[in-house]
Amino acid sequence: MDKEIGGDSDNSFMASDSGNYWNTLDVDNKDKEVSSLRQMQLDVDSLGPSLSLEQLFSIHDFSPDWAYAGVRTKVLIVGTFLGSKKLSGETKWGCMFGEIEVSAEVLAENVIRCQTPLHSPGRVPFYVTCSNRLACSEVREFEYHDNPSKFI
Repeated sequence: MDKEIGGDSDNSFMASDSGNYWNTLDVDNKDKEVSSLRQMQLDVDSLGPSLSLEQLFSIHDFSPDWAYAGVRTKVLIVGTFLGSKKLSGETKWGCMFGEIEVSAEVLAENVIRCQTPLHSPGRVPFYVTCSNRLACSEVREFEYHDNPSKFI
């Protein structure tokens, strides 16, 4: 590996877990470490759903938090709009269920409604969007259960 990166590799960056990495931080190399930490953060961010720079909606609760696979179900999301009231009324809202975005509508001052897309059983990330697939709320989890009627 020394040949590939110019012969100056630092074995502390080869730690198998983040706890070992944090133990190797050195005050003298602060700029180098901050750069490495930023790169690690970028790598982590690329694995998960994209978060917008400004959160526009805070999810307090949503119901139901699961649905049967292959069945469309209405989901009510209760929360707080963090922008102006004008923004909440003018924004085209959506919800992401895993990799599938569906449209959503504002029902009341702090309530959004959407309908689940058809999906296979399992857990998926769930969050509110501005119809651009980017999260503008916290990321929660939604679960699809096996549909018992398909077994009858």
